[in-house]
Order: sequence, then structure tokens, then C-alpha cells
Amino acid sequence: MIPSRDILVRTVEEALVKMRVAHVSQIYDYVAKKHNLSEYDKGLCDSNGDPVYKHEVRWCLQTLKQRGVVQRGKSLGYWELA
Repeated sequence: MIPSRDILVRTVEEALVKMRVAHVSQIYDYVAKKHNLSEYDKGLCDSNGDPVYKHEVRWCLQTLKQRGVVQRGKSLGYWELA
């Protein structure tokens, strides 16, 4: 089961605290492992065909960016603590 957004926001922030700089794919992996997402959970897609948990992680990154906690990294797809 995919955790709530509140839990995911904390998990995404935790991932970046540990890694300092991470590619979004590393953050996806961290979230999936941390919450023991099943293959079924990871395969659930939204109406655009994107995996729901990845959409939620991107939403969390944008939320943390708006809060001034994270920022985009120097390379495409990378995020870091602000």
C-alpha cells in the first residue's frame, strides 16, 4: 500500500538528508524499499500511465521545494537539500 502524502514527504526528506544529493530514481528506490512497496503497488498507474508512487514522490519533492527544504540539483533529475 502506498503511504499517505504526509508520510511520503517525511520519507523523501529523510532520503535527501541521508544522500545529500540524489537522482529522482534513487529517491523512488528509497521510498519503495522504506515502505516495502510490492510489485503490485509499484505497478499501479494513474490515468496518464505513470506509476502512482512515482507521481506521489514528485509531488513531495515539489512540496518540499515550496517549503524551501530542497532544491533542484545542478544536473537534470537531481535534487539536494536547500
